[in-house]
Amino acid sequence: MQKKCIVCGKIFNSKNGVITCSHECYLVRKREHYARGNFTRYSGQKKTKKCPVCKKIFYIEKKHLIYCSVECREIATKEKKKKYFKNYYEDNKGKIIERVKRNNKKTI
Repeated sequence: MQKKCIVCGKIFNSKNGVITCSHECYLVRKREHYARGNFTRYSGQKKTKKCPVCKKIFYIEKKHLIYCSVECREIATKEKKKKYFKNYYEDNKGKIIERVKRNNKKTI
């Protein structure tokens, strides 16, 4: 498959998703990529996110963080569980009632 090198713009035959035409272009791209990542890391700029629970803006150090605190995370988890179990109960109400009745008969 023919592709255009993202560094120098030269057309080349690409194998296995390669996006640079030569080792030299690969090294140039790698240096640029590292420089961009290191700038964000070492410049003191912090990324911010908005907490979906309390709508507070907070700084993140790790990309996977969603909530600003443990309390907000627990609130969100409880809400998700409530929603899930409510839907589950509504969908399986007949089965649950039958199972409870059957278990009550066995214990008597």
